[in-house]
Amino acid sequence: MSNKFCIILIILICNIFVGCKNKKNINNIISSNFIQDIINEINENYADNIDNNKLEIAAINGILSSLDEYSRYITQEELDFINKSTRGVFLGIGIEINKVKNGIEIKSIIKNSPASNIGLKKGDIITTIDNIDINTLSMKNIISILNNDNKLQYKLKILREKEVIDFVLNKERITLNSINTHIIDNILMLNIAFFNEDTVNETIKKLNDVSKQQIKGIIIDLRNNPGGHFDTAINFCNLFLNKKIITIIKSKSNIVKKIKATNKDITNNIPIVILINAQTASCAELVASAFLDNKRAVLIGEKTYGKGAIQSIIPIPCRGALQLTTAYFYSPKGNEINKKGVEPNINIIQSNNNDQMLIKAIEVLTNKNKF
Repeated sequence: MSNKFCIILIILICNIFVGCKNKKNINNIISSNFIQDIINEINENYADNIDNNKLEIAAINGILSSLDEYSRYITQEELDFINKSTRGVFLGIGIEINKVKNGIEIKSIIKNSPASNIGLKKGDIITTIDNIDINTLSMKNIISILNNDNKLQYKLKILREKEVIDFVLNKERITLNSINTHIIDNILMLNIAFFNEDTVNETIKKLNDVSKQQIKGIIIDLRNNPGGHFDTAINFCNLFLNKKIITIIKSKSNIVKKIKATNKDITNNIPIVILINAQTASCAELVASAFLDNKRAVLIGEKTYGKGAIQSIIPIPCRGALQLTTAYFYSPKGNEINKKGVEPNINIIQSNNNDQMLIKAIEVLTNKNKF
């Protein structure tokens, strides 16, 4: 060990030791200058060449990952990809991803996309793309590969719990329709894939289209719905909840805000059943809990995912953005959703043979018997 390195090490240890005696000194140590000092020491003494941009992003992600699993740094490339993916139609495989320690985690899957149709699941970890180890690629490289319109097929190796599975996916043009509808036995089916800017207007349009028909009930299918826009979910509830509490928001310093519906129920209290499963998450859980606590719907299916955290996207000019958890939402009765989920009234585990949840929902609405 060189004398220079020994001196540096002793200075660092002494600074930390002295700082531990004084809380004020600790606050001085844990600062942007301290982080920069560490980066400077690495640049000067580390055996290999260093990419400073990579170090900075790693430091930022280290800070954010210590907060919770949802707060993260979004590179400019990721931000551009997210913006592109929300324009309505794009070429892709239909997944939202997040970098984790052992690969790339699938955060959500678009319904009727190549990823959905081939059997990928939320929570799957992508460990290789086209036989390339994910851990050898930066997030920028991964986004670039997935965003390359000239590349139309991918070989993925997936880690699902302890099982390794190989998939081959072809890119397709994906249309982001948030809502699909059809009628079964005079029951309106609203299948909501996610909540985006068009969801509320599309719902109103569909309800107006069937207003002259003898609709005896509505089934809102939120299975595999990963959430979406918070305000859209609130406005969706506003169509049905007749001036009732929709959700309770708790932010920094325990500031509590109750959000209430402002409209009358536009369906005139038509019976509703909501279908949920373990992949129903975020804003979709907000909707489910709002209908449940206000006894506006019967929930059928499985306990939901348990993401009651609200993230804000905070742009950093020319450097991407921060995705930061800024509040938590609770059910109208104050029940915690984050890491707890929403329990259905009627618990049904989905079988592979037929849609038992849907069958039960039709039975409940047909018999006008909620339980």
